[in-house]
Amino acid sequence: MSEEVKGSPQETVVAERLRTQWNTLVPSVGGKPSLVSEEFAKFVNQYQSGERRSYHNLVHIGKVDEMLSKYSYLARNFVALKFAGDGHDVIYVPGSETNEEDSANFMKEIMTKLGIPDSVIAETGRIILITKEHKTTDDDVDGKLMIDADFAIFASPKADYDAYAQGIWQEYVGSGKVSEEAFRKGRGNLIKGWLGQDRIFLVNEIRQELEPMAKQNLERELLRLTS
Repeated sequence: MSEEVKGSPQETVVAERLRTQWNTLVPSVGGKPSLVSEEFAKFVNQYQSGERRSYHNLVHIGKVDEMLSKYSYLARNFVALKFAGDGHDVIYVPGSETNEEDSANFMKEIMTKLGIPDSVIAETGRIILITKEHKTTDDDVDGKLMIDADFAIFASPKADYDAYAQGIWQEYVGSGKVSEEAFRKGRGNLIKGWLGQDRIFLVNEIRQELEPMAKQNLERELLRLTS
């Protein structure tokens, strides 16, 4: 694993955990466990390739995994949901309009090689695409779990939330992708949209746990962006 992960120690820990999970998930749906090491290496390398990711990296995926695992008892198709959680940011270019589609296609290729059933692959792709707008229907339990897991960072302790906000800033402004002014406007509008919703988190159990802290953090960042 040390040859596969060239990032932080936290990323190495996450990668070890995810690979162990893949070794269980793949054969559980009739896939080919003998190919997990090779395909998982491609997955990890993609997260480690290209421009530096300040937030959309394996540490983020590890946090998503923790949330999905915690609420796995609610899932209807946990294998598809888990692969979607792992792969929803595997292709990430700040400002790109096709990150989600590209990530879904990347995961489709890997999962096909692993011999995972087409129905599971299709559901994984569907859930990944939901993260483009973070909206779904009320009866889509797995889609709601994915959205809430992706947004769980909002309810982090203050220091962790501030590190997340700084990471997003670094990916856009620090990398030279957008100007400070454009970032403040765009990010501010995004946060206003989240705060203007009836609810940030869609699953009742998650909303009860995370909503109050999430609103506090988002309001604090919005004040900073508009000051």
